[in-house]
Order: sequence, then C-alpha cells, then structure tokens
Amino acid sequence: MHRTIGYLSKRFAHIRPGEGKKVLLTFSYFFLVITAYYVIKPVSRSLVLGELGSRMVPYVDLICALVMGPVVTLFARLVDRVSKTRLVSLAFAAVIILTLFFWKLLAWHNRWVAGALYVWVSILSVLVVTLFWLVANDLYRPREAKRLFGFIGSGGILGGIVGSSLAAVGARVIGAEQLPLLSAGLLVACWFVVRQLWQFAPESVRDEEYRPRSKTHHDTFLSDIRSFFKLLGSSRYLLFLVAIVALNKVVASLTYYQFNPFIERTFTDLNARTTFIGIFFGSINALAFVVQFFFTSWILRRWGLLVTLTALPVGLLLGTTGLFLFPMFWLAAGTELYDAAMNYSLQQTGKEVLYLPIDRSIRYKMKPFIDMVVFRFGKGIAAGSSS
Repeated sequence: MHRTIGYLSKRFAHIRPGEGKKVLLTFSYFFLVITAYYVIKPVSRSLVLGELGSRMVPYVDLICALVMGPVVTLFARLVDRVSKTRLVSLAFAAVIILTLFFWKLLAWHNRWVAGALYVWVSILSVLVVTLFWLVANDLYRPREAKRLFGFIGSGGILGGIVGSSLAAVGARVIGAEQLPLLSAGLLVACWFVVRQLWQFAPESVRDEEYRPRSKTHHDTFLSDIRSFFKLLGSSRYLLFLVAIVALNKVVASLTYYQFNPFIERTFTDLNARTTFIGIFFGSINALAFVVQFFFTSWILRRWGLLVTLTALPVGLLLGTTGLFLFPMFWLAAGTELYDAAMNYSLQQTGKEVLYLPIDRSIRYKMKPFIDMVVFRFGKGIAAGSSS
C-alpha cells in the first residue's frame, strides 16, 4: 500500500521528498472548504428555485453583484491593516457565524430568506476560494505551483464530490434546511487545518504582523480608486486577466440560467430538488476530479497555457450550438456539466498560474478585485441580459 501511494504521488502528483506534509495540508484545506461549500450550495439553489422561481434568479444575481462591492471594500481595507494569517482567521470566523445565522433563519420559511441565503452562498463561494488561492500562492514558488497545483486543485474537486453527496443524502435523511449546520462544522475543521498550514509559510509572511507597516507601503486596492485603476490600466497583463475572468463568468452564468427552468419544472419538492442538485453537482466534480488529477498537470507541462485556457470555450461552443438547435433536458445538463467541470479543473488551475508572475504586494490587491468584483460583474452582465 505504501509503495502504491508513493508511486501515485510521483506519477500524478509529482510530490518531492520533504513536501508531503505541506502538500497534504494544502490539499486538505481545499478539500474541506469546498466540501463545506457544496453542502450548502444545493440548498441555496433549490430554495431560490422553489421560493422565487427560475425567472427571478438573474435578478437575485444582480443583487449579488451589488452586495459584493461592500464586501470587497471591507476585504481591501483589511488586506493592508491586518496580517495575512489574522485576515484568514477573521474571514473564517465571519463565514462560520453567518452560516449558522442563516441556518437559524431557514426555520422562518420566508421567500426573502431563500433569496438572502442564495446571495450569501454566492459571496461565500468567491470569498473562500479567493482566500485559499491567496494562501496557496504564498506557500509555493512558481515552479512548485506548476508541478503541484494540479494535484492540490483536485482536493477541491474531491471536496465537491463529497459535499454534493452529503447534500444529496442529507436532504433525504435530516432535511435540506439542516445542511447549513453541517457546512459550518466543516468550516470549523478547515480553520484548524489552516492554522497548521501557516508553519510552512515563508518567514516574511509568518512574521508579517510583527513588522511595522509604512502608511505608504501599499494602498488598499479600493482605498485610492484612481491610483488602483491607473495601476490596472498600465498593465496589459492585468487587463488580460480581467478579460479572461469576466468573459468566462458571463458564459458560465448564461449556461447556468439555461438549465434552471428544466430543474424547476422537473422537481417540485424541496428535498427532491436538493437531492437532484446535489447528485448533479457531484457528477460535475467527479468529472472535474478526473480531469484535474490525471490531465491538468500533464496538459500544463506538455501543451502550456494556450491549450489549457482554450479547451473550455471550444467545448462550450459545441454545447450551446447543440442546445440552440435541440432544447432538451439532457443537452442542457450536459452543457452545464462540461462548463462547470472544466471551470473547476483545467480552467481554474490555468488561471491561477497566470497570477504567479505578479508581485505579491500587487497580487493581494488585484486578485481579490478580479476574483470578487470582476467575477460578480461578469455574472451581473449575464443576469442583466437574461432578466
């Protein structure tokens, strides 16, 4: 057994001697945080379709885009005023408390609670993933990242499979409205893993809170809007990243909206709808796991970023063309399945590699802006065109 694990690590994960514990903890971090997200995600989608209907989902997504602004502003102010280790701990405390808060609110069975939970889960998805990759980018050098991010990213996909499965089973066993409590428990476990992971961070990161900060060291990325956008506009590379994230989210959201009416018409019971969505998300992550674990690192090494970043749009072009000609349930499901699976595997890893050449001081400002604001802005564009 030990030899088998060693062989798989060298063959697919490319873990070198001395890296095992750090990689395992990083893998576990991503696994737990995505498991927690996928336990609660099917509930939020099921509730909003049942309480508000698929036609209202784009409007709720517009609200998500608007709410994301204050969240990003707060995050921006904390980036340069709080050490990164403390920032991550504060973020975990906030998401755990708010998840428990919504668990209690679900007992009211109000339409606005379903919409509010949907908005919160949308914010949660961006926040926890952005925090993870900020931590990961601090822990690994560019060459290490190209070798290991494929394997580490598969931990998140595996978490999606497990979380979706827990949601599908839990909706039947304990009821969909109890799943946020399970999600909060998983986030607590994840926080303990992150505390262990910080010991592998560079000394400059671990000791950051003890060093005095110059007031002119780094302005937060929204504290001075003019200088921030001047920095963004002066770099074609950063503009390229903005375009990739925005266009990718517009297309993914339109694919998502196409499938919602099929789910709404087919499943009318909350628990049955939550179970189906959980199974569907599990299928997405199962396919993404296969791509991520067995092919992503190989494609990056063999074919480079061009092939990595173009595989998704080519497949979506075929799927949406087919759906336009033949609007059927299985084709809509297959198109979203391909889109989400590739987004969680090949596309995600390729995008994260693009962040690595950026200086860390700039990355901590630009990445949250791109992943939170631009990400939601892209979804807002799609929502506006669909509403």
